Amino acid sequence: MSRGRDVFIVSAKRTAFGTFGGKLKGKNATELAELAARAALNAASIDPQHIDHVIFGNVVQSSKCAAYLSRHVLLRVGIPIEKPAVTINRLCGSGFEAITQGAQQIIAGDSEVVLAGGTENMSQHPYVVRQGRFGIPLGANVEFEDVLWSLLTDQYTKIPMGLTAEKLGAKYGVTRQETDAFALASQTRWKHANNAGYFKAEIEPLKLKTRKGEETFEVDEHPRETTAESLAKLPPVFQKDGLVTAGNASGISDGAAAAVVASAEAVQKYKLQPLARLVDWRAVGCDPTIMGIGPVGAVEWILKKHKLTFDNIDLVEVNEAFAPQVLAVQKALNIPSEKLNVNGGAIALGHPLAASGARITAHLCHELHRRNGKYAIGSACIGGGQGIAVLLEKLQNSTYFRSCWLFSPSLTTLERSKLLSGVAKFVYFEIAAIGGCYGVFVLCRRNEPVRRFLHDNFPRTLELYYKSEDLISVSPPKMGFFGRLWSRFLNHRITQHQSKYYQKFAACVVISATYYWYLTIKENRDVRRPMSELSFQKYVELRKELGKDV
Repeated sequence: MSRGRDVFIVSAKRTAFGTFGGKLKGKNATELAELAARAALNAASIDPQHIDHVIFGNVVQSSKCAAYLSRHVLLRVGIPIEKPAVTINRLCGSGFEAITQGAQQIIAGDSEVVLAGGTENMSQHPYVVRQGRFGIPLGANVEFEDVLWSLLTDQYTKIPMGLTAEKLGAKYGVTRQETDAFALASQTRWKHANNAGYFKAEIEPLKLKTRKGEETFEVDEHPRETTAESLAKLPPVFQKDGLVTAGNASGISDGAAAAVVASAEAVQKYKLQPLARLVDWRAVGCDPTIMGIGPVGAVEWILKKHKLTFDNIDLVEVNEAFAPQVLAVQKALNIPSEKLNVNGGAIALGHPLAASGARITAHLCHELHRRNGKYAIGSACIGGGQGIAVLLEKLQNSTYFRSCWLFSPSLTTLERSKLLSGVAKFVYFEIAAIGGCYGVFVLCRRNEPVRRFLHDNFPRTLELYYKSEDLISVSPPKMGFFGRLWSRFLNHRITQHQSKYYQKFAACVVISATYYWYLTIKENRDVRRPMSELSFQKYVELRKELGKDV
């Protein structure tokens, strides 16, 4: 809960990516986004009526409906007309940005479930005539501007994106042999992953009409057979004796990706199954002439904030804008090669600008599950001099999520109480009811961090705790012993290890055990019988208060 409220990625899907002028050239960005959005909603098993906001990234608005993109996606997939939508642009980081803006909506309390993603059809980026609106003088030359090429040149620095990669490669001592080897590895890793079926969990097959009839499109179109020899023969594109070639730069592509992002309360309410927790994210600025170094600042910030190193991280994906750029980032951060872009990246499968961040997020979520990893970092450089990164956590056996469920303000007292009732089946009823609570009361009395957590998040529970301390006087020795074991164990973990997890867990126990104790006293006469008259009167008073919740 690094940002005050947990956010989960419930589903993450994408289209297969089409190559430039390929099978998706006839599908505009809105249509591609709709396909990805429907797939994400279906994968999440959530009714579109429950979506509170739609956020999609798109860089070049290349179709007639592009200005309305996110709104049209909302309407097409059946989300209520009263719900809002917004289209955003953080260039190559737009897919990441859409997902993190969805998380911010949830943290702010403005939404509980958000549909977010990115979409781009680079095949439809147009040619334009800039001065034609008010007439073209007789005899004047009409110049057509290639919007796609203009986009790939920073108009502030007047430097093409490829040249920024050349500058970055020179700064970090990257060689042509290294860049070609990295490009070959990207193609090889993608091929292995595709043949092994690793992408099936994230790719939604599409039905396309062709001259030969209907065709299923479910494999990325851009990857091609590549050898070290063929890569070495390609000429540099941006400068003589340079590093960047057509073979070690990202592919110009078409595609879309989408994710359903939800709060812990929404996950419980709609019985959703999260893929991962979106732990944190960061966007930073950098020198626009070496914009490719942007991921370094964003990733460093995340690692420092969460006291992590790459020893703790299972997967890292840096968007492959250009091979020299990724290698420079790897050298700057000292990323282990075996954890970096393990199934290939944009050099192989393509880089539909606004879609790539959402694609990387989707892939990392599914790959964490396939490998049974815990943490993954996704990142991208951004033209103009920015970088963005996200930290994802796979939920280990859903234990973490079940703990978060206890904190949900949408749960009733009875629901919280039932969580502990399962434990009571395996121990003495009175021990679970009284002894366990005795322990957590002692813990709460001794441990200020737990009380502070309750004070900040669950003041009513803390108030009930203070009012019911005298109830522990009914605890027989064996129950007190059971309780002391609990309190000593958790107190040691909190005070000695300074663990926020155990603080949260202990507060969890206080909440659930407190409510369950009251419920047990209410339903079990044998538990009420040994209570002192004073304690019983106190219980009756508390029961009246609890009745408001139950």
